[in-house]
Amino acid sequence: MVNRVKPAYYLWDPELIGNYGVGQYRVMSSSNGWVPTPTIPTSGNVIYPGGTFTEIQSGQAFMIESDAGAGNVTIGFDENDKLTGSRLVTRGVEDLVMMSTMLHGTNQYIADGNRVVYDAAYSNSIGSEDASKMMNSAENLGILSNGRQLIVEGRKPIIETDTIFYNLSGLRTQAYTLSFEPRNLNATGLIAELVDKFLNTRTPISLSDSTYYNFEATANSASKAADRFMLVFRAPGGPLPVNFVSISAQRQADRSIKVNWQVTNEINIASYQVQRSADGINFTGILSQDASNSRLYTKTDLSPLAADNFYRIKAIGLAGEITYSAIVKVAPEKQGSFIAVQPNPVKDKQMNVRFANQPVGEYRLQLSNTLGQVLHRSSVAVSGAAMVKTIDLPVTIAAGNYQLTVFNKAGEQVTSESIIIE
Repeated sequence: MVNRVKPAYYLWDPELIGNYGVGQYRVMSSSNGWVPTPTIPTSGNVIYPGGTFTEIQSGQAFMIESDAGAGNVTIGFDENDKLTGSRLVTRGVEDLVMMSTMLHGTNQYIADGNRVVYDAAYSNSIGSEDASKMMNSAENLGILSNGRQLIVEGRKPIIETDTIFYNLSGLRTQAYTLSFEPRNLNATGLIAELVDKFLNTRTPISLSDSTYYNFEATANSASKAADRFMLVFRAPGGPLPVNFVSISAQRQADRSIKVNWQVTNEINIASYQVQRSADGINFTGILSQDASNSRLYTKTDLSPLAADNFYRIKAIGLAGEITYSAIVKVAPEKQGSFIAVQPNPVKDKQMNVRFANQPVGEYRLQLSNTLGQVLHRSSVAVSGAAMVKTIDLPVTIAAGNYQLTVFNKAGEQVTSESIIIE
């Protein structure tokens, strides 16, 4: 008798090697036919070799996970629950459609793993068919789905836009192997590719036989990123990922940096994101560009970093797949002290005022017409050697010639510049 309990149970298997040689957690879930996850070799003295396990042994400690819904979480056992010599299996396993992914460490020991099971009875949201990930003290390989980390995920029958988003943690600086064990996936007629964001590669993964992918976790933190890997499915002969022909970045006269990239095979691409980094490792998106079936794209970084600027382009497909360009670097520019409107003329009523090597503090900006009438006032707090203040001007300001005057906190005029508003 159960209420609000997912059909899965967790236990500690001391026979698994684990990172410290004392075992690790395993889960038996009805979603994947009660096959222990992660898998271990079937040879040797193992408690749970290959096969299915629906029974809890006498005196065995185990854990369960509560399910969504109303009412208290309850679980009860009565005399009829005891085994009489035969194993009661709630669902067959021969017809399972499943992808099992295992993480192997040195000497090919299995550090962790997960499974995704496809069935029309399941949903693509979090449900009772999903088993949450319990974190090991060392390496973890989970599935990130709907903001949750899972070890077993049940999903609707696979389609060509499906993607498995893996979630890594606890990697050491060493060599690893990912193994992929498909089950009844070949009948889908799809093709699978493993996307490695760190190496910017796509590797075919067989849907009819085992595939092994070797990779290195190095001193570079990006090689151990949680979202380094994902498994993308697509139709055979379907569109290949976008190809980046080139990427370049040049500093402009107004000290902004223009980023250009050229692509081919732009099919099923939703958008691009210009990403910037100070060290060439940790990137952040700063600009977006919708895909428009063009070969050439350009975006301008109006507020580049004072030191090195590294750029790359992130292409985002309609199904969420990701492709990255190469990385380009723009070295810092030695510059004097100034306050200027850039660009000038001002377009679309957006005035960008650049402060370079100015004393930290409050500044007051005053915009006047040719008659000396003040039409707009604003203030800006300068906190660094280089910054840009973007001011949205009132729509009532007509096109023409104007004067921008800047005062410091003491009320002293710092600069005055003639500008044109288009």
